Order: sequence, then C-alpha cells, then structure tokens
Amino acid sequence: ASDKATYQFAVGDGGVVTLYIRDDTIESVNISSKDAGGHADLDTEGFLTFGPGVLDHFVIVHDCAEPVNSWERFSLTAKDLFNNTIPYQGGANLIGILGTSATINWTNIFASGSFANANPSQGQATYTFVSADSGIVTLAVRDSTAESINVRSMVGSITDNDSDCTLT
Repeated sequence: ASDKATYQFAVGDGGVVTLYIRDDTIESVNISSKDAGGHADLDTEGFLTFGPGVLDHFVIVHDCAEPVNSWERFSLTAKDLFNNTIPYQGGANLIGILGTSATINWTNIFASGSFANANPSQGQATYTFVSADSGIVTLAVRDSTAESINVRSMVGSITDNDSDCTLT
C-alpha cells in the first residue's frame, strides 16, 4: 500500500519544511519526495521504522471447550494501543479467574518467564514476561468444579480486554 501527501512550499519556508508522520502499524516505510518537474530526492535516508508502542492491554484467547478437570490452553498476548503485539517485558502478571472456584490450577505450556501457581485456592497464578516470549505465552487452567469462570490478566492497572469467553 502507498500513502501520499502533497505539500506546496511557500516563500516563507526558506526551502525547508518539517512534516510529521504517524503510523499505527509496526513496519518500516520508505519516505520519498518528488517535485512537479519530476526531480526526486536522493533516497539516502533509508527506511523509517515504526516500532511497537507501550503496553496498553492483554488479549486472552481460548476455545472454551474443555470439560471439568481438563486443561484449557489459552494464549496471553501483550498489546499496544493499536492492538500490535509487543515484545513486553515487565512486572509480574497476575492471572486469575472471575468466579467462585477454590479448585483452580494453572500450568505453563509455552512460556519462558517466571511462572507460579501462586494461590490456587483463590484461582490465581503469576507470570512474568521475558524477551524470549516476544509478547505471547501459552498457559493452561484446570477447574475441578463444574462452573463458569472468566480468565483475567492484570499488571498494575493494565488488564486484558475481556474478549475471552467463559469456561463451563
């Protein structure tokens, strides 16, 4: 895809103008210019790389299909404001459930950071993202009671976007 903008120099510009670019996607772009006579820039600046933003929320995805006392795998992904996956490394992520279960257990399926089935009697675990995770980890939860629970994630005031479903 190509986005274009047009700027007409004014006498007061002195031949110099500053333009601002915003990109909501993690990508590298090539900036070029051409005047009406077809004269192009020397293209010596290289590519401009837009990196990820800061942590805004987490996304939890799972299939909601496990029976009682079976492991339900889910992915936990760190996202920026524009929903780009970010290589988040940060504080302990409290993972828990919204429900009444005292029979919850957690396990690490595919994650490189520090994991603890911290407080299973309250349905809680902790996980700390590390660079090797690239912002995505796979964990699992098991409930030995037939009930509805909602998997949640939180670091400080940053939470998941509650787009996951409820296990039954």
